[in-house]
Amino acid sequence: HPLPPHPLPTPPGGGLAGGGKRPRDESLDHSSWRRDEQQSSDARICVQPSRSAAGGQLNAKQLNNRISDASGTEELLMLFAAHSTSLDHIHAGNLWNKLGKQNIERRHEEQLEQLVQRTLDLVASCEARNLANVAHGVAKCRLPASVVSSLFAAVAEAAVRSGLDRFNPQNLANTVWGANTVWAFATAGVAADALYAAVAEAAVRGGLAGFTPQALANTVWAFATAGVAADALYAAVAEAAVRGGLAGFKPQDLSNTVWAYATAGHYHQALLAECSRVISDSLAQDPSMWSTQDRVQLHQWQLWLSLERGADGQQHLLSQSQRKLCCDAMQGTEVTISRLQRSVAIALASVQSGFEEEYLEPRTGYSLDLALPSTRVAIEVDGPSHFLLPDGQGVRRPNGPTLLKRRLLAAAGWRVISVPFFEWDALSTASERQTYLEMAVAPPQ
Repeated sequence: HPLPPHPLPTPPGGGLAGGGKRPRDESLDHSSWRRDEQQSSDARICVQPSRSAAGGQLNAKQLNNRISDASGTEELLMLFAAHSTSLDHIHAGNLWNKLGKQNIERRHEEQLEQLVQRTLDLVASCEARNLANVAHGVAKCRLPASVVSSLFAAVAEAAVRSGLDRFNPQNLANTVWGANTVWAFATAGVAADALYAAVAEAAVRGGLAGFTPQALANTVWAFATAGVAADALYAAVAEAAVRGGLAGFKPQDLSNTVWAYATAGHYHQALLAECSRVISDSLAQDPSMWSTQDRVQLHQWQLWLSLERGADGQQHLLSQSQRKLCCDAMQGTEVTISRLQRSVAIALASVQSGFEEEYLEPRTGYSLDLALPSTRVAIEVDGPSHFLLPDGQGVRRPNGPTLLKRRLLAAAGWRVISVPFFEWDALSTASERQTYLEMAVAPPQ
């Protein structure tokens, strides 16, 4: 699965929280901060009202400055606890902005849940920039879905209602902030079709003005990761990228871009030709510029071209040595077997023998959870990370990386059977699980 890319660059009118683990993950508001060094599991937050130099309570501007200057999680949560009732939407956006850059531990979750509830009260007052800061920070904190789902739903509704509806070509900020917001939603695995549709429509209508190469790459990455169809957006991004000759696209931008088009199944001749040329030249010059994750994404892009695009795709293939470099990165990915997978494997053994666990599929480089090579049947045990969070109807849709894997394996001649965690967990007895697997592996009629 691709890791979330770096945050989008600063749109007109302000900055957005950076942070994260990818190489170009930058702090975009340029505020000074350092990671929380307090790791003690029994540390407690001392709630003391902050006061100004004159000795009085902080006013709104002073509180915002204190949040910006806070040095870690403990201080940020202390400020929230001391000023929760006077917190406004700007403070909330700033708090989440900063918290998204910190080391969040389990002991912080109770107070973060309180901040989620307070932020819900303020969402209606937020402008596009505030909404993007909130969404980005919440996504980076990796809080449980049960805690944040209502907040993401409120942010999506507010963004569509009050942010992007006022878009016009002279006010680019709302659209770029909207793109920042869908980046956060994709990172957190949140389904929000109306928000994605609004961002895509506004971005295309505005000609993607104000979008840097990093912004273009991150936007298509977000749509592909969420599995959202947006043909007009993909076409517009491709044309904008080609028009600029891919100037300013760094390796991570390029790998995120080509992976997104592969995942979306969107073929754009000119973009793919230009990407293939630039990527090939870069790999030949200095392959060390490309991280392992970058090369994994390039490999999946090359698989898409060779397995699904036929003659069209062959012209955009990298050299054999470069494809091997990328395939090696894919095959070297560490695999962890979950308890869910072991549970399915144990039950499957009583249904049909011969399935191999974590079978390395030679043609694609994918590791198959359970595979029967003789008949090319693969069982993928899909845990929560393979799905978006439940939508308004409670449905959990597979995310982009999961759909891409299924497609590529099918194109390589495998019959792929998915065992979603929510279906498996609903089976309470061994007999029910055995019946479920017997029906799943039965030859299709």
